[in-house]
Amino acid sequence: MTLSKIQRWTEKKQNPADAPKIERWYGKRNVADRYSVSLRTVERWVKLGRFPKPVRMPNGRDYWADTTLEAHERSLVTAA
Repeated sequence: MTLSKIQRWTEKKQNPADAPKIERWYGKRNVADRYSVSLRTVERWVKLGRFPKPVRMPNGRDYWADTTLEAHERSLVTAA
């Protein structure tokens, strides 16, 4: 989401429920803490296809968008 989209939304004073969602990014440690598992388990889940693949940032580190994690969690609930 770009800043200009947020500015346009706030200038129009639209309904807060329709506000654009700003993505938050989680590193491997944050993801491991979120699911109470080790870093190695997160790596293994990705390798086995049980977890979404991360986005490699220019700094060489892997990150997951909060929207990706939330979608994955919803898919687990519906599959159960």
